[in-house]
Amino acid sequence: MGYLSAVDAQLLSASRNGARALEEFVRSARGASPSLVRDRLAELGLSVPTQGVARALSEQPCPELHPLDYEWYFSRICAQSVAEKLSQLPSPILCLGAPTVAKALAEIGHSVVLIDRNPLVEVRLGRLHDRIQLQTTDLTHLIRASHQFGTVFFDAPWYPEQEELWLWQATRAVRPGGTIAFSLPPPLLRPMALTDRVAILHEAERIGDVSIEEEVLTYDTPLFEAEALRASGLPLLPNWRTSDLVLITNVRGLAERHARDRFDRDIWDTWVIGCQVIKLRRTPGSNSTPPLQSIPGTVDWVYHSVSRRDPSRASIDLWTSRNRVAKVGQWTLVVEALDALSREEDGRSWLPVAVGGSDLESLSAILDLQR
Repeated sequence: MGYLSAVDAQLLSASRNGARALEEFVRSARGASPSLVRDRLAELGLSVPTQGVARALSEQPCPELHPLDYEWYFSRICAQSVAEKLSQLPSPILCLGAPTVAKALAEIGHSVVLIDRNPLVEVRLGRLHDRIQLQTTDLTHLIRASHQFGTVFFDAPWYPEQEELWLWQATRAVRPGGTIAFSLPPPLLRPMALTDRVAILHEAERIGDVSIEEEVLTYDTPLFEAEALRASGLPLLPNWRTSDLVLITNVRGLAERHARDRFDRDIWDTWVIGCQVIKLRRTPGSNSTPPLQSIPGTVDWVYHSVSRRDPSRASIDLWTSRNRVAKVGQWTLVVEALDALSREEDGRSWLPVAVGGSDLESLSAILDLQR
């Protein structure tokens, strides 16, 4: 069965089982994007309103989550449920890229080691960080843990090279006979997702005893994704992303590490203004071009996607946690403006000097300064 046929089969089954709202169909589609679900419903002749009742986002972390850091956090209820499961497994516990689970473990009195590449995680953890030993490390580098942990839990970005890398790191950190638990992306996430799942599960079975709990992991919708949904003409869909929980018990060996290119080659500099996180690609542009240019397909600077595979992504030089994007020409001037904004209580008065009066309105819109 082809990918679109598999998505259609899920949607038709959901319709027969009484689904009527877009949110119900999206959750039934096992990872297919909401925009694809909308399009396939129209193709199938199933009339579904795309503008639902007004919804509120779950409480957002501060600093805000950013798509370039692949920051989808588990819902609070889900993080608590995972923490309860992990607390019954051998200790000590290591979390790779799962801050909300580490925080939930700390809240029930457990000490935990958390490895995450983003230094802003420490601010988000707040007062509980004294129970959490945080190591700020990119997992493309070897982690400083040699078979020390009874249990390792990881939530890798949903790309096969990352899942493979994180599983390999987990097998290096866990003790022989220990347990590895991880989030497995849903089978209809993209056309090759089912093949990718089979490959990672095959590797898991090679190193231990495997069990799967389907659709038990739920993610909050981050602000950047809510903005992408809005830009695509879709309503807010809270907690629509789900994944499966895989347990590998009686771990007895290392996962294979296949040679692959680095996940992210570009360097991005980061500013925090209030709760907003702004990233600027470290690639100075020509001073002969305008400081800021819109990305084709965006409306009011808002990007319609969060996917690494979207073709427009390579053109983005400036990207905010509210999914506003731009191409940057006069890199130095934009850096000066961001430096000024991050230093000042209200740095907007610096903008005409830093960027030029004609671009004040554009930069203000991109940075969403009125929020």
